[in-house]
Amino acid sequence: MGNTTSVHWHGLDVPNGMDGVPCVEPSPKIEPGHYFDYTFQITNPPGTHMYHSHYETIIQELTGLCGAFIIEDPTEYRFGCDYLTLIRSINTIAVASGTTYDIEFAANNPGVWPLHCHMPHHTSNNFTKQTGGMFTTVKYVGETPKGS
Repeated sequence: MGNTTSVHWHGLDVPNGMDGVPCVEPSPKIEPGHYFDYTFQITNPPGTHMYHSHYETIIQELTGLCGAFIIEDPTEYRFGCDYLTLIRSINTIAVASGTTYDIEFAANNPGVWPLHCHMPHHTSNNFTKQTGGMFTTVKYVGETPKGS
């Protein structure tokens, strides 16, 4: 590939340095002609997850740098083949103009984590390469010791 890229994992419990969002995390950019081995232990139960580029996302993801990451249960029946259809809005909460949502999550993996809309035109800054628009981060530094 002739462009810098990265791989961002959806739904997988990975260390922050393996999450693949180099603009906000200690994840590497993969330069043209180079590679990076993402190394992490699968701790999630069986299921289908998604991955996509998180560098120049608007261009790379919309030109096909995304796909499924399937964790199989070795005790279950296996089908002859798998088919994948990515429906972008399936995990997106529709937030109308002028409204807000409170979210609650378990913070158990220290790092700086991206939080953003997955409708590509919402984070594209008018289709430029930089990430922006409906994009922010959540910084978790770990638990505060009792008595502090």
